[in-house]
Amino acid sequence: HETDCGGRGYCQWAYDDVPAQIWQFIPYTPVTAPSVTFEPWESAYTYIGETDASIGRIVMVSDGNCSGVGMILYDSAGNQLGYAQNPAYENEKNFFKINEELGVTLKGGTTYQYQFFAVVNGTTYYDSKVSFTTSPCTHSLTHHAAVSATEYAAGNYEYWYCSKCGKYFSDAACATVTTREAVTIPKLEPVIAYVSGVECRNIEEINVAIHESDNPVVTVAAGRTIPYEPIGNNVTAIPWRQKNRVVFNKSAVLDLNGGTVCGAVVYASNLLIKDSANGLGKVTGIFALKDVIFVGGSGSKIASLTVTGGSFIPEFNVAKYLAPGYTVQSSNSYDKVVRAPVTFVLPVDLTRIEDEAFAGITNCIVRIPDGVAYVSPTAFDPSVTLVVTSGSTAANAVKNNGLY
Repeated sequence: HETDCGGRGYCQWAYDDVPAQIWQFIPYTPVTAPSVTFEPWESAYTYIGETDASIGRIVMVSDGNCSGVGMILYDSAGNQLGYAQNPAYENEKNFFKINEELGVTLKGGTTYQYQFFAVVNGTTYYDSKVSFTTSPCTHSLTHHAAVSATEYAAGNYEYWYCSKCGKYFSDAACATVTTREAVTIPKLEPVIAYVSGVECRNIEEINVAIHESDNPVVTVAAGRTIPYEPIGNNVTAIPWRQKNRVVFNKSAVLDLNGGTVCGAVVYASNLLIKDSANGLGKVTGIFALKDVIFVGGSGSKIASLTVTGGSFIPEFNVAKYLAPGYTVQSSNSYDKVVRAPVTFVLPVDLTRIEDEAFAGITNCIVRIPDGVAYVSPTAFDPSVTLVVTSGSTAANAVKNNGLY
């Protein structure tokens, strides 16, 4: 009606206002979901070999437009290895050649999984995963002889490797399968010290070697560091089994050899510390000392020496022979036990002690050799105690300068 419809010749309503009698004249066509099923198919086109396979599947589609059928290949753990899809659905029988179409070379005697799918009306429908195992591998073996590990490279036990199936075997008959990880010997820890010729790669090995040696000589490997992890004053019931610090529980020799010793515990009656690398070595953090002697040559230069407790008697050239930044720290007490102060024994070839020769070094004892003819009045801090042989040249030099 023109009156009701504004002269347009038709009426216009909102969707919710459409009268029920109008809907009766709109045709309704129900939508049917497509049916997609997958079934096994074996024929002359399908096979499973050692390194290749052709897998077939019957894919039946009804009430829908199928635009492609494909297959996904997985390893036994479910990791995707390959994928292929036919661009058109020509018939129900579909197969895929794994080498040619999926670009995957299989391994003999190995289990895989495959999964077919179909794209129907723009939606992908997946079949369940199906497992298959390739034919046993006719191995192509390479023998690998045993190689000892070093601190620079890993080694391996004897094994055989098949280039076709990628498996490792511990015997030539391929009776025992192993893994790359199992046949690999990890790279060794670097040698940090030698104890009477025995290579030691960690603190525990050093302590065991000291314990098993009658007259241990501990030589730090050139340029290496013997570490130290402080644990307070706690010591295990078996000191030589400690893993965090070297324990000298018997008289021994420690040759720094240009390396560094970061800490140790000394219960021995005597420990001789020397440096065969012309004083390039360092000693820090040694504590609980009883009787320690440091021996250096005329050209020795000690970079750093920290002593906590104990009677420490270093013998080396001081003053101008010391490396820049040389420091000495000492404590007269350790674990509530009174200890003797640090004692320096100067080398016998020293003839003069110049000004500030012991600058910064306090609260210690200095034993001056007889051959010293001159001692500077300002060479020592007042807290330093000088010890000389009575009536010697050194004694007169000290006395003449009012130091003794």
